[in-house]
Amino acid sequence: MSAQAESGNIYLPHPAIRPWVEEFVEEATAFPYGRHDDQVDAMTQALLRLRAMQANFGVPESQIIVEPFPIPDSWPRAFVISVTPASVAALWGASDQNGNIFLYAESVMPHAEPGENAGAIKQRGAWIPGVVHTPSFKGSLCEKNSLTQLYREQGLRVHTAHLGEETGIYHLLQLLKAQKLKVFNSLSDFLSAYRTGDESALLLQCCYALLVSGSHCMRPKVVPQLVNSMPSVYRGERGWMA
Repeated sequence: MSAQAESGNIYLPHPAIRPWVEEFVEEATAFPYGRHDDQVDAMTQALLRLRAMQANFGVPESQIIVEPFPIPDSWPRAFVISVTPASVAALWGASDQNGNIFLYAESVMPHAEPGENAGAIKQRGAWIPGVVHTPSFKGSLCEKNSLTQLYREQGLRVHTAHLGEETGIYHLLQLLKAQKLKVFNSLSDFLSAYRTGDESALLLQCCYALLVSGSHCMRPKVVPQLVNSMPSVYRGERGWMA
């Protein structure tokens, strides 16, 4: 909840009304180096609980879901794979000629073994470029690139994601506000995370990375003679957010 506090989104009653606030503020400002953290711990857990109980993104699920349909070969596509030590999730997106973003496929894998995961991803189109996102990995960029290289060696066309979570959330909110994000109703795991507003869910992490890093690598599946006749946004000269 640090980002919410730093953004000024958490309010407290005036100490004249609730005297305990002064002691609470002292503990919060001393965290994590103060002698006590019980109130801070209780506050963060309560706020996370409240956030999970409401539609955190402000747009009902009914306004973003669509019936699945075949994605045209001319639409640019990309995928993101979010990797943690415990599990791996992947999400595929495509952009139409009007700048609408369609999330059309998902995959949740129970372990982080690159070879098997890469095989499952390639089944949806080995030509589709992707991004490797490591939301829980605190290593250096060089170490993250090493993980990406493991997936390249398995035949995936991927690069390392470069973004902060807040940036991805901002782009998601902008698309929702503009009514330009659509989700196939077959993506049950993604919609479950969206429904609860669990921003830490792996498939939502995939979505953040797809909207930021993935936008720069999207490519259509077209035969060479059609490329020159397509709009520049489909040739990869501009991302879908342009």
